[in-house]
Amino acid sequence: MLAITRKVGEAFRVGDAIVKITKTAGQTVRVSIEAPPSMLILREELVSHEPPQPLAQRLGLRMPQRSE
Repeated sequence: MLAITRKVGEAFRVGDAIVKITKTAGQTVRVSIEAPPSMLILREELVSHEPPQPLAQRLGLRMPQRSE
């Protein structure tokens, strides 16, 4: 993990994205991210840490069993 210190108005790059510190207030930091539309940016709490499931299982569908 990389930890860096930036002041309000300073920025850093992550790949093609520019991350800029725009505001601080107490324990809260506001950042602005300038990135190409093809770069997916998600908040950590929105990312599932469970292994991906097949679509049918996520929808609660039962698939017929294969007979050998």
